[in-house]
Amino acid sequence: MPDTDIKTVAEQFVDRVLRARELEAIEEYCSPQLVCHLPEGAMMGPAGLKRVLAAGLLAFPDVRVSLDLCIREGCHVACRLTVRATFTGRFGEVMPNGRKMSLTQLWLFHFEGLTIAEIEVAYDTRRVREQLGAWLPNHLKH
Repeated sequence: MPDTDIKTVAEQFVDRVLRARELEAIEEYCSPQLVCHLPEGAMMGPAGLKRVLAAGLLAFPDVRVSLDLCIREGCHVACRLTVRATFTGRFGEVMPNGRKMSLTQLWLFHFEGLTIAEIEVAYDTRRVREQLGAWLPNHLKH
């Protein structure tokens, strides 16, 4: 990728890994020491990210991801995604209920050269829970 910039690399990652579901491509883009921060906690290495995404695909096999915005600043790229899916597969101990969800995710990529060294993913977990009708503690249900 000699003529490629990091914004293009981030867009390719989104296209191949998140949209086309080529999870094996994670290792092409990410450092072996990748640190990925999700609302649920941090994970290390491409294998950790692959496990989380694979579990998501099992729970939401019809997931559709659109890339709405991608901005580069220095060694960082920020991407805003829209994710739509139906909860038709088991997710951990939670059984599917067929409900649909739509949410915005923000993915912030930190690059070392053309390699993704760190990813931070942010989204409204409460909104996801409300849309799916699952996982809300009783004191939050109103």
